[in-house]
Amino acid sequence: MSARSTALSQRFRGSLPVSVLRFRNDIHIINSREEAITLLIHFGYLIYDSGAGTARIPNEEVRTEFAALLKNPRYHSSIPLENP
Repeated sequence: MSARSTALSQRFRGSLPVSVLRFRNDIHIINSREEAITLLIHFGYLIYDSGAGTARIPNEEVRTEFAALLKNPRYHSSIPLENP
């Protein structure tokens, strides 16, 4: 696994802090890590804990699919590690 794949995998092992307040509801323009994560929450790939302000992968099935995605370097640039 590449260094980027390893970093991405580690970011999604637990809960990620995320701010969902500035999401513009536009799936065609994703400008930040928060927008990407919020979109994944809307699609049901991540769940959001409003009390903690964090997102996480909800189950092993989704975690397995995400791990498979990380093995394909073609998608790495699409998954932001940090906010711009």
